[in-house]
Amino acid sequence: MVDIDVRRIDSDLPEASHCDQPVLVPRPQVLNTLLTRTLWSALPGKDAAQAFGLQVSGTREVKVAWTACTVGQFGPSLKTAPTDKAAGDPERTWVALATPNQLLMPWYGDTLLVLEPRASDQPARPSFACGQARLPAEKAICASPRLSSYDLSLSQAWRAAVQACEGDAACLNDARRDQTQWVATRNQCARDKDCLRQAMKTRLDALMTPAEE
Repeated sequence: MVDIDVRRIDSDLPEASHCDQPVLVPRPQVLNTLLTRTLWSALPGKDAAQAFGLQVSGTREVKVAWTACTVGQFGPSLKTAPTDKAAGDPERTWVALATPNQLLMPWYGDTLLVLEPRASDQPARPSFACGQARLPAEKAICASPRLSSYDLSLSQAWRAAVQACEGDAACLNDARRDQTQWVATRNQCARDKDCLRQAMKTRLDALMTPAEE
């Protein structure tokens, strides 16, 4: 989860980050251009938004706010960030309004975060059906919106890892073995939310940072 307001940007993503007193510099830009210039210049084809699986046209202009932190840092520093005389030349990343209810934010490892608002009274919705939850760890995840959000992110990262192994049986077997071992480790946490959160952070970090050859 990512918490954003005018005073602070914070999250419990794998890379511990916080940003106090964020400074925003608006720079509207075509979405495909923004993605290819700042995230992944080697995207297959010409439609970067489609390559990232976004449900918005890459040819549309989006509202972009380049973000710097007065104290701390949030997300990767992008070399292509614009300079601003009023704010000096700090390390910057960006947030973009893709739709009225969807923010985009670049993350480490050429990852793109897709953020949606969550009401304080919104029920937890993990990647699995809570009505079928039987294990203590599953029930604890279902009882926590924050852990449920982690579970959704893990599910998406796992699908991406499986896709990356396409055509490589050894890679897929290793990925499935690691996932099975991790699920067993997670289940040992039972209802301990701190243990679950740490286990999920560690696994998400591993999935988002592929091992070097």
